Amino acid sequence: MRLKRGAFIRNVTANLNKNGIRCSTYTVYKAARKLKLKWFKTRKSQKLSYQNKIDRVDCAKRLRSKFGVSRNAKNWKWERVVNTDFSGVFTLQPFQNKRNDGIWAEENEAIPSSLINAPTDKFKKGIIFWGAISSNGLIPVDAPISLTKWLHEKQYHVKKNKKMYLTSDLYSKFLIEEAAPAIYEVFENSGATPIFQDDQDNKHRTTFVKNTVADLFDERIDPKTGDAKFADIWPIEKVWDAIKEKVRGQEFDGEVDLEEQVAVYWKTFTAEKCRQMMEKIPKQLKLVIDKNGEQIFND
Repeated sequence: MRLKRGAFIRNVTANLNKNGIRCSTYTVYKAARKLKLKWFKTRKSQKLSYQNKIDRVDCAKRLRSKFGVSRNAKNWKWERVVNTDFSGVFTLQPFQNKRNDGIWAEENEAIPSSLINAPTDKFKKGIIFWGAISSNGLIPVDAPISLTKWLHEKQYHVKKNKKMYLTSDLYSKFLIEEAAPAIYEVFENSGATPIFQDDQDNKHRTTFVKNTVADLFDERIDPKTGDAKFADIWPIEKVWDAIKEKVRGQEFDGEVDLEEQVAVYWKTFTAEKCRQMMEKIPKQLKLVIDKNGEQIFND
């Protein structure tokens, strides 16, 4: 059982019985407890190629060299960095595990249809948010911005009933209308100028977007240096993961209900907590270098 994939209790019990060792799931469970084994679920991690690992080490070294390795360093700039990203989809319906969802009954005919049926949309409705983190706290302060709602509003300025996607032009407009004002509002009383960072998405690297960012911010972490494979480094990824874990399994009456719940968890990230997360980046970059670009985990 120890350090083997798929060695859950039922599977181990079945394999033992198959090999002539008669036992029950309870016997296997007791044996695992006696051996002081604990069950740890596998963790999802980004898929890294050999070249990805080389690039991660190179980017980590450049970021540490440019922005500092400790608060006492003369070139320390991490208090000015604004780490931004979109959240991915927050769905209105909870995730359904078909293996665990079921009803105990004597026979199928005895189960009311309202209990056995679990209506789901073919394409799950949800919201994509935009947010950022800095040493001054989360941006915006009260709640992340709903990109879904913003795109819906822009839809009425083009063709009706046409689904809109975030193109480079729209991304530039979003930065001008929503992101930049929210960032400067947080930095207004800090006396510092923000250093903008976003990921390596293709639309972020177009000339049009680069010119927009140059007009809005004095400095930017180049997407090539920021690296798209730094999901285990950038704090905003951890913020989104934490909030998604909180709302996991919940069902929402509508988009407003979901937005309000996300805003509640958003406010739990205090400015002090955000500052600590940002100041931890150089140490995590050092781990990437020490591990030759391998994924790092925060246990």
